[in-house]
Amino acid sequence: MWQPLSKLLSWLGDFGPSFDPRGVTVKIGDPRDPDSEGSEGWRDYLDTQRLWETWGPVPGSPWEPFHCVTLFAALDRLNSMSRAAAGPLADRDLPAYLKIPADPPAWTQQPGTMLILDLPGPRVASAGIYFAAMGGFQPVCTFDNWPNRAGVLMPEQILGGLLHYAAAMQKVREGLAVTSPPMWLCDWNRSRASKPAPGRYDNRYTIEDRLLPGPVMLSSAGIRRIVYVTQDLPPQDALPLCAAWDLQAYLMELKKKGFDVQAVSTATTELFAQTGELEARPPGSWDTSWMGLIRSSAGGFGGFVPQPSSGG
Repeated sequence: MWQPLSKLLSWLGDFGPSFDPRGVTVKIGDPRDPDSEGSEGWRDYLDTQRLWETWGPVPGSPWEPFHCVTLFAALDRLNSMSRAAAGPLADRDLPAYLKIPADPPAWTQQPGTMLILDLPGPRVASAGIYFAAMGGFQPVCTFDNWPNRAGVLMPEQILGGLLHYAAAMQKVREGLAVTSPPMWLCDWNRSRASKPAPGRYDNRYTIEDRLLPGPVMLSSAGIRRIVYVTQDLPPQDALPLCAAWDLQAYLMELKKKGFDVQAVSTATTELFAQTGELEARPPGSWDTSWMGLIRSSAGGFGGFVPQPSSGG
């Protein structure tokens, strides 16, 4: 077991079910639904380690240290009621061109390409299995927050999507290799909500530098091209597209270092068919404190917004 996962699970085990009891009741999918294989195979993945490994890089891959464990560890924090009610969550509105075995666009076949999938809810899982199966990309997850029934975000929907495709991803992994190109899976909703009111659970977050490989590492792995995949529509349905604010500095820095940085939208068949320019914005200095993000003592992000002081 990779060391950060082992440490986190050990820490949670020490605290047992008393750890943050308000955070263990959430609705993950529907246990009456089949998974993408039409079976109940998803039940075999109601385990933090197995689901995390299934949706992670190939063992021995240079991308292993970037695979975030936080959301997966939430499975071990579910109370018995939530665990019994957990199930897969299908992407009901998945467009035909993102369904297996639809032919992948030509841009996915170019050697030395890294993908950054910045998509919401179960759609990021749908796209992840598609690019893994049709393009041979190995997944790296960045889901760094905890679900909670009072949460401003609903990352449990991502867990449902990951369960829906878990059995399929396990099969796809048999064809992946240590040298397979990487794809970063990101939650489009992570920092788009406004700061919640007191008493709500603030599980907004940003993708920090520790979850992103630098230019030297990318070059040494043969990566020369980064394609940012979003669902956003560009102005007037024409490129350029713009990356999420917490990735702009990273992508523009790679561009300065000579990497080919492109963007593509999954919004329409035409936009998905070819990459285009990613709008250049000057790198900024981002600090999570200005957003009031709350770090969890268990790692990652998530915590209740305190009530304002009533001191006179």
